[in-house]
Amino acid sequence: MSDKPAGAARHCLMILVLLALTGCSGLVTQPQDMTRAAAIEPDAEFVRLHDIFGNNEVRTEQAFAAAHDRFLSQHDYACRRPVYYRYFRDRLGDDLSRQACPGKVPFRLASALEGTSIDWVDPRQVRSIHVLFAGQGENIASRFGHMSFRLVICPGPDASGSDCDENLFEHIVLGFRAHVDDLTISLWSGLFGGYRSHLYANRFMDIYEEYAIGEFREVYSLPLQLSQADIERMVVELSDIHWNYAGDYRFLTNNCSTIAQRYLLHSWPAMADAKPMQSLYWRPDRFFSKLRESELAAGEKLNNDTWAENHGFYFPSTLPAYRQALDLVNQSVDGQQFQSLEHYIAMAPRHRLSRAKARAPHMAQLAQDRHLLDAQLMLEELSVIWYERRMVTAMARYFENNDPDQVSHFVKAQASEQEFQAFKQCIYDPLAGLGQAIADNEGIPQSWSQENGNKTCASQTGRASLGGVFSTLNALNAQDWAPVESAVNTLADAFQNLEFYSDLGASGH
Repeated sequence: MSDKPAGAARHCLMILVLLALTGCSGLVTQPQDMTRAAAIEPDAEFVRLHDIFGNNEVRTEQAFAAAHDRFLSQHDYACRRPVYYRYFRDRLGDDLSRQACPGKVPFRLASALEGTSIDWVDPRQVRSIHVLFAGQGENIASRFGHMSFRLVICPGPDASGSDCDENLFEHIVLGFRAHVDDLTISLWSGLFGGYRSHLYANRFMDIYEEYAIGEFREVYSLPLQLSQADIERMVVELSDIHWNYAGDYRFLTNNCSTIAQRYLLHSWPAMADAKPMQSLYWRPDRFFSKLRESELAAGEKLNNDTWAENHGFYFPSTLPAYRQALDLVNQSVDGQQFQSLEHYIAMAPRHRLSRAKARAPHMAQLAQDRHLLDAQLMLEELSVIWYERRMVTAMARYFENNDPDQVSHFVKAQASEQEFQAFKQCIYDPLAGLGQAIADNEGIPQSWSQENGNKTCASQTGRASLGGVFSTLNALNAQDWAPVESAVNTLADAFQNLEFYSDLGASGH
């Protein structure tokens, strides 16, 4: 699941880019008909829409007035806020000349391999929408699992059903999550409010890595029984929510399960008519179970785990596979056995490799036994995933203790212009969006001019510049930078291990 080694700096900043990117979109305003705007008030239907599609930090009356004004003045309002547009059109009629909407809608994706990017999705190429359920996790926020939506996107307009299902790297996962920008989750805020909720977008393979590999959780993908017209409409609506919704996330009453259910009850008449689904299930596992048993979903796809795994509806925890890999490696290194996966990863990568090299019989067997070599590679890849998480925490703590604006001024004064531009493009600008929400009351962007700087950051010149930036950050606060440097070096050593074993496989086979 990890990239080929390309240097610690590249992987450091690729994860930094995950933090956030600011949104941008311009309003197109026209003279407003204030007489007409003052003639109506928000009704119960708008209150429901605002709860699902709007920024809940904005009062309903204020949101209604702003939405009404834009409906009357913006020629592209049907594209920017399609749900609100339909509401006002159905209530008031529409005599304004409207701009044709693009055939695709955008989602802002955070990817471990690509940084933050915008993906434009053609709703006509979405074959199905699944409810994705990740089983129980260890922390309090995931005690009852986590649910989200999976868009099964086809590689082309004429792709077969199997081609669409197997197109995993283009599938998108949309899930309601709490926006947590501190290092530890507050039980009080989680229970009584304090975290904002948004509909986040990720690539399916990143979600798979997060849950099945990083947290050893099972993942189920349950297809909803939707018509193609329903699918296309819901893709547009989910983009609307993605760019505009902001709510108060609470673990028990307003979480990934309840918010998604409110959306489905509003947008999907079949669910609203299904008696078992008319009650909100605050526990994601219970909602998933009820949905799986209902006629609203293709629950039979999950009846047999083996069949479901082979057809992409069930993704088991990878823990048994990694334990098996550890057993194989242990059998080859008598007298130097690892007690557990945690023990393996806790050992410094350089020390692991030096111990392996000191065992001539083990190295000879690695060169001859592809199965054993694959097991060794699996363990090193797992260590990379876990070390990346440690580095995220260390980097977040550095910028938590050192104000980003002050850091920027220091880097500009101390570093070269090229290094400062690398810092700004690869670290500062993404970090500046950490506290900013996805929600943008201007609506779905109709274009996106911001380029993904990850290619520049990952280039040889960019990596060299970032090396100078890291030295400058260390000079600013060596004590806070030391854990970051340690995490970066550990990750770099793990990549060196991966490269060594990969080269061993290439030379031996």
